[in-house]
Amino acid sequence: MIVLAVSSFLACATSCNNGNSTNASTEPDEVKEEQQVEEAQVVEEDRLEAASAEDAEDESAIQDFITYMYEKDLYTEYDFLEKHCSKAFLQYLKDQYEYDGEGYAVWLFRTSSNDGKPGAEDVKSKVLSITKDNEGWYHYTFTDGGWHGENKIKLHMENGKVVMDELKSVYDEAAIQ
Repeated sequence: MIVLAVSSFLACATSCNNGNSTNASTEPDEVKEEQQVEEAQVVEEDRLEAASAEDAEDESAIQDFITYMYEKDLYTEYDFLEKHCSKAFLQYLKDQYEYDGEGYAVWLFRTSSNDGKPGAEDVKSKVLSITKDNEGWYHYTFTDGGWHGENKIKLHMENGKVVMDELKSVYDEAAIQ
């Protein structure tokens, strides 16, 4: 009886050890899989951080572009427009041109006033704020010879260059006076 009990114990112990040794041999595989998952997560986080940094750089470049374009009146220069407008947007600006000959409706970038606001003629045209909405439009509020306005504009980065796609007036103080 004792021999039978000892042999049963040994058989159980051997199979349990084999089970443990099997678990020990698969444990490194499980650890390897966990490490690979963790490494993949780190790589993905790094990629997202890089993309986020690139997006932040693009956002900053776009906001700087809007400010510089407006405050330096670059939207009035056809060469500038041809370098920084999509073909469809250039065509839109051509279609909106109201005079004889060919040209671009550059006045769409500002308020409808050709003259400074009475008493504020010395106020310089300036971008006051720029925000981006959840539909991808950049809203810029500005002064135009003392008149306040707000436009929304769609832009994108293309080969490191800002390209304008659409422009719409949101508010034009001169138009309501």
